[in-house]
Order: sequence, then structure tokens, then C-alpha cells
Amino acid sequence: MRCEARMYGLHGRVPAVAAILWLMTGCAEMHQMKFNNIEPYCEANQGMCTRLCSSFPTSPECEMGMVRLAEEITRRGNTGSVDGAGLATLRSGLSRTCTSGIARACAADQNLGAFLDAKEGARQNVAAAADQLRKSADEERAKLEADQALVVAATEACGANPATCQTRCDKGETPFCVVAATRMRNAKPPNLAEARSYFQKACDGGMQAGCRAALDIEQQVQGADSRANELWEQVQQAGDDIAAKSHAVDWALRVSPTLQTQMAMARMRKVAAASVIEKYCPAKSEFITATSAAEFTKRAADHCANHAPTSNEGTVLTIQCRAAFAAGCPAATPRAMPPAEDPVNTSPAWRTVRDAGDRLAQNRHQIRVRVDVNPTPHNMQEAEAYRRYEPRMMGEAYCPAKKDFISQFSADEFRKRAAAHCQGDPPTDEGLSGAQVPLPQDCRDVFALSCP
Repeated sequence: MRCEARMYGLHGRVPAVAAILWLMTGCAEMHQMKFNNIEPYCEANQGMCTRLCSSFPTSPECEMGMVRLAEEITRRGNTGSVDGAGLATLRSGLSRTCTSGIARACAADQNLGAFLDAKEGARQNVAAAADQLRKSADEERAKLEADQALVVAATEACGANPATCQTRCDKGETPFCVVAATRMRNAKPPNLAEARSYFQKACDGGMQAGCRAALDIEQQVQGADSRANELWEQVQQAGDDIAAKSHAVDWALRVSPTLQTQMAMARMRKVAAASVIEKYCPAKSEFITATSAAEFTKRAADHCANHAPTSNEGTVLTIQCRAAFAAGCPAATPRAMPPAEDPVNTSPAWRTVRDAGDRLAQNRHQIRVRVDVNPTPHNMQEAEAYRRYEPRMMGEAYCPAKKDFISQFSADEFRKRAAAHCQGDPPTDEGLSGAQVPLPQDCRDVFALSCP
């Protein structure tokens, strides 16, 4: 009866020829043939074939639609819009179609089952991993809270004596290791290498706070090392340049001790001296601020002993290198800039007189560079042009701006602003070495000028 029902299908009773073929080939063969013949139709109308399953679940169209849907899910790697109930119905239909002798349905059912089992296994693994992570996070949080209480007690016990923390840490009291390491890390400048060692002791002793801090400080150490190397490169370049200039002066005077050579070398000595103040000293100061004076001494000694610069003729300049890196530097001038939100400091009147005064200071610096370093006829002419320009700048820009400021505020306010500006934020100009250098003295001289 089932085979006969399949012969009738969706479109009524089959022709007599089909009935004869049925009798000749048998039910299973006819079923397979109808299944195969319907695929082009379902390929063009997949949605129609699967929708027929609700009314005609045993029709060839429904069977082919289910097989193709199962194959698509397996190939795509996700079930798409098919929910759990839909998957159960699909697998039931595939099993029924497989039982009726359609091998492709058997394969589709087997592959779909394997895919769904793997998907469920993966879901369970993810859920288990998430549960484990939550459990680990809860345990770590509880341990951190307990560690923090111990660290607070150790901080109180240490008081202001860092030696107490280090001594008790060395005895194996790990909370004191965290306190000692924290103080080392927060020192000015920070002692990151020692701090890392003490945090690691705390971590090895089972303190989660020490383990976390050890990882964080390792990144800080790497960043500090990278920054120190960058700053040292600037110090090294400036020091090597001074050593090379010193050797060039000595070599030129030894080879050709003429008056002309002596004058030229005198100018080079001035440039070298300017390089110390304008390039070497700022680079050295920044390096020591980021590391320490001991680190500077160590690197300078290693550099001059093992990597000293060489002259054009191939001479290793070890002595000149040591002299250059031992050059003294003036104490840094503290910067005391007025607050930016100060209405007087940000007023147009102050900005106008400040800018005019800064241009005068730069003008004076250019005169000095040309006269002191290389007083050639051309440079002397330029210096004279700069000198003639100063009265014009005074009359057209600086003095009118100064009078306007004093009329709005007061002479005392002008003197106060000028002093703060020249100390904390003086104008800059290109120095003898080519670097931008501050001009605090030129600034003071200019802002002290009287106006008619």
C-alpha cells in the first residue's frame, strides 16, 4: 500500500506505463528513481520542497528538500534559522527516508547527526570553560582581598623605615616584599629593577598581588629600558660630536699652526662649547632624570672604553670621548610659568608685548652669533643690519605694546610678568650648534629697556 501511495504522489494517479515500470523494477527502485528525478525541481525551488513537508511528509519533493537542507546545514557549519524542534523533525524525516532505501538520506542523516553532536560538545566545553574561568576569577579575587589586608598591616608595621620592610621580606614575610617593592617603584627616580625582584619574591611566596605587580612592572621595565636607550642615543651623539670637534681642533693646529688656522679653530672651539650647553647638557639632564647619575656614569665609561668615536683618519678618540662625557653642565633653571588660566597672562595686551620683546631678544642673539663666532665681512654687515633693525622694532612694536599693557594694568604687573616669562618660558633661537636654545638673559635685557 505504501508503494502504491507513493506512485500516486502529489499529482494524482500515474500513467499506465509507470505502473508497468513499477511492476518491473519494484518499489525501492521506483522510489529511488522518483527521488533522483525531483532534484532539479528542488534545486530551483528549495523553499517549496521543504514547505511541502507539512502537508506531504512522504512525498519525493519533501524527502529531497530535507536531504538538501541537511546537506546545506552540514556544509555551512550552522543551523541558520532551523530551531531545535525543526532539527528534530528534519532528523525524523531523514531517518524515515533512509529506511525506505534512499542511501543519500542515510548519509545526510549521519553527517547531520555528527555535526550536531560536535556542536553540542563544543557548547558544553565552552560552558565548562566559562564556569572554570568564573570560579578561578572568584578564587583570585578572594585571594587578592586577603593579600590586600596583609599588605595594609605590613605597611603600618613598616612605618617610615624601608629597611624594616626589606629585612622582613628577606626573612620570608611576603606582605613586606609587596610594601618594599611598591616603595621602590614609587621612588623618584623609581628603582624598577629592585622593585621587580621584590614583587617576584612575593609572587613566589604565593601572594597574588605580587604576581600581578610583577607582570605590570616587567612591562614598565621594558618601556623604561627602551626610553633610556633612546635618550642615551641623544647623549651619545652629542658627546661624540664634541669629541670629534676637539680632535679636529688639535689636529688642525698641529698640522697647520698658522694665524688663519688659529682663528678658524677658535671659532670651532666656541661652537663646541655651545654644543655642550645647547645639546649635550640638555640630553644628559633628561637621561639622568629618566634613569640615574650612576647609570649615566656606567654607560659613558663603557662607551668610551669600547665604542669610542673615530676620526676621519681612523683614530680612536678614547681620550677626547672621556673628556667630552666628563664636561660639566650648569644647573637647570627652574621653570615657574604663570598659570595658563590667568586672565592677565592670556590677555591680548600681554601676548602682544611678549611677542615683540621675544623678537627683540632673538634679534640680539643673531647679532652675537655673527660677531662672536665668525666675524667675516659678510657676517659683520648682517650684524649691522640687525642692529639698525632694533630701534625700528622698538618704536613700531615693542614700546607701543608695552605702554598699552601698562595703561591697562600697571608697571608693577609688567615687571612681574616679564620676570616670570624670562625665567620660565624665555624665547628660543638657533644656537651655534644648530639646536634651539633658550635666551633668558637676552629676554631680561630686552624687557628692561626703557621706552620714550
